[in-house]
Amino acid sequence: MADYTKYVDKYEDLASEWKKIESGSGAAKDYWGKKGVTDKASFGKMHWAESGESEERSLTPTPSPAPTTTTTTTPTPTPTPTTAPAPDTSKPDASIATPAPIPEDAVASAQLAVAGAPTLGPAPTIAPATQRTVHPQELVEYRMSQMMKLTNPYTQQAITNAKKLANQSGLLNTSIAATAGIDSAIRSVLPIAQQDAATLYSQGLENMKAVNQFIMQDYLTKAQFKLTDHGYKMTTYNNGLQMTFDKNENAVRRWFEGEQNRLDREYKIWSTEFSAEIGKEMADKGYEHDTGESSKSCQRTFTAQFNAEVSRIEEQYRAGEINEKDRVQGLKVAQDNLKTGLKTCA
Repeated sequence: MADYTKYVDKYEDLASEWKKIESGSGAAKDYWGKKGVTDKASFGKMHWAESGESEERSLTPTPSPAPTTTTTTTPTPTPTPTTAPAPDTSKPDASIATPAPIPEDAVASAQLAVAGAPTLGPAPTIAPATQRTVHPQELVEYRMSQMMKLTNPYTQQAITNAKKLANQSGLLNTSIAATAGIDSAIRSVLPIAQQDAATLYSQGLENMKAVNQFIMQDYLTKAQFKLTDHGYKMTTYNNGLQMTFDKNENAVRRWFEGEQNRLDREYKIWSTEFSAEIGKEMADKGYEHDTGESSKSCQRTFTAQFNAEVSRIEEQYRAGEINEKDRVQGLKVAQDNLKTGLKTCA
């Protein structure tokens, strides 16, 4: 008898899984609990039936107890050599049905599978956008105030030119001359102040755009890299699930084909036995002496009908259209019809 407790202890992955079940850890406890696992032995037995045997794992046998030695005064008789009985080939081991694979709980299996899927994780953070304020040097007002200082060569040149014109007009020392000098200075430096302010503002704006574009490109690169990495992980994970699915499907297919082969062998043995029984019954009734062509034709007709009916019943059974009880009943009816028909061929 197999010791399923030692079977669990023998493999590290099974021992680790049992610890999760025993501690009531999440999906493992729910998954195996729904299958009726209550202790280590039942877990080992369930795992062996579900996948251990198909994975070609080995069961640790329970050591047989040592025989108890008893003292007796009665002499032990010498055993008489006997010939081992010949194996009964009429009932081969192939007639024993192989247990079907245990159906897996689809809901629990899906929950367990999803629990192991890689997660995308939080999105990468994006740095705050760069903002700027207008610098005083970018204002025409500031540029004008700096350029209108009396120490500025432009201002000095404008006032000098205005004084020359006033002198020519005889207005050098009048208020008109003073106003004309200031006005001339303003008109002289205003275009320069406007152009300088515009240049500084444009340059500051372009610098801000360049910084923000770099921040956005850096964020997009990080996000794309993370999505690509996650995609590779999900592909690997899905491939693992597909391999598990294929393995389970192949196990069911091998079992089904084995059952088909077993039923074919069982049918051939049964057909041979039945033909021999029919032949013996016909011989007992003296039908072997009937060499007439009509009798042989009659026998061939009923035998062909019997074989066709048996083939039809077996095909329905393989396709799952009838159960084992209906199959046995159908074969018995076909057998009775054949016996009845052969009797009419005498």
